[in-house]
Amino acid sequence: MLDTYQTNPVKEINKIKTILDRDGYVNFNHCYLKDAFDLTYSNTSFAAHEPSFDDFLKNIVFQDYDSKDVNGAIKNYRYLCEFLLALIDSGINYAFEETFGDDIAQLQKIINAGLERSGYTLVKHGKYKVTSKKDEQAEATAAIHKEYQKNILDYLLAKTVDEKEKVLTSLSIQLDGHKPLDNYSKECREWVQLLRHKEEKIVDSKYSWFFDNDDYEKNLDKLFRIYLSIISHDDSHDYLEEFKSKRGARA
Repeated sequence: MLDTYQTNPVKEINKIKTILDRDGYVNFNHCYLKDAFDLTYSNTSFAAHEPSFDDFLKNIVFQDYDSKDVNGAIKNYRYLCEFLLALIDSGINYAFEETFGDDIAQLQKIINAGLERSGYTLVKHGKYKVTSKKDEQAEATAAIHKEYQKNILDYLLAKTVDEKEKVLTSLSIQLDGHKPLDNYSKECREWVQLLRHKEEKIVDSKYSWFFDNDDYEKNLDKLFRIYLSIISHDDSHDYLEEFKSKRGARA
């Protein structure tokens, strides 16, 4: 039953909030687990943006939160996980650790399992753990083609449409110099130009549909798959040409 357990970001956010609302006694004072995070928060760089842990959640983590918007919920869930893990890694006060140690450990388990079921994983990025979309094809392509690695991984880390567009534009510039060796490469080249010349394409009836607000993020994700196929196609084309040449030599 647990192997097939399904979840969603709203459900996972509520689980996290439930754990943060657990209470106990620290040095004979009644406290909540979120008080431990508030104390840690004040000694981190995050404190330069909002006066308290709750304010940071309200004004930064959940600023665009809409429980009816799946993409918005996913984004806020990822921000919440990253924020809490950063605070845990910064070090929870010893007195709170004694009282809430098991709760903090469970919170980390809830975060790891929830991200896994939602199709995300944690990776090290600078001094923090950040959430990344699990994508074996993209990761394998990035591992093989080092020159595209940063842009591919940046796309997997992107949380907003603006971030995705910025990365894909950078990939477009890289791929624009891709030599059209065959019909497949030539056909793909048309779509490589979409973001490089956005101002022209967005008013062109042939391409304006791509930029429609309701579908734009989905179209960016599809374009990313096309870019991956172009990058992976490099090796395949070379191998096919090699096989053809050897076949011809034996004829």
